[in-house]
Amino acid sequence: VLGFAIALLLAAPLRGRSFFRAALLVPWVLPPAVMGFAWRWIFYEDYGIINDLLMRSGIVDSPIPFLADPQWAFATIVFADTWKTAPFVGVILLAGLVVIPEDLYEAAAVDGAGRVRRFFLVTLPMLTPYILTALLFRLVQTIGIFDLVWVLTGGGPSSSTEMVSLYITKATFTFLNIGYGAALSVAMFFVVLLLAITISLFSRRRF
Repeated sequence: VLGFAIALLLAAPLRGRSFFRAALLVPWVLPPAVMGFAWRWIFYEDYGIINDLLMRSGIVDSPIPFLADPQWAFATIVFADTWKTAPFVGVILLAGLVVIPEDLYEAAAVDGAGRVRRFFLVTLPMLTPYILTALLFRLVQTIGIFDLVWVLTGGGPSSSTEMVSLYITKATFTFLNIGYGAALSVAMFFVVLLLAITISLFSRRRF
């Protein structure tokens, strides 16, 4: 949804649109490990800038344990990953927006369709293949996410952010349960393959 909003915003005739389109790629091209360290410093409980701003503004009285509390840690992971990958989704959907013929919007307007109806009758159906493509990429990336979580929380606290890839890594290299780790890797591969096939078949439908 955030990527869709970014794409709609950058497709509008704004001043400096080319600059913002180029800047959109910055979070995506930065290495996840580097961004993980940056977000770790930002959300750190004792000297992180987020807690400093919250306490200076009087919103909280004590630092929030973003990386030490299970619920806050998971929310922090989601926020950091969304910040990094939403521009990627925005680029894919922006590519779909710019190829939609203006004749379709003009024909819908002549038929009396307003902006909302044009969005649901023209924009959304034409963007469906691009949305499914972005969804496929994001599903695969989310299932296999490792470096960002490893740097931020290491899977903790209390395994609250231990993603599948981290669990397989620990089972294989920390506990040396190589057979179990290999079996999990194969199962993970088939799950991703099944999701990819399902989305690919669904994307062939006409909308």
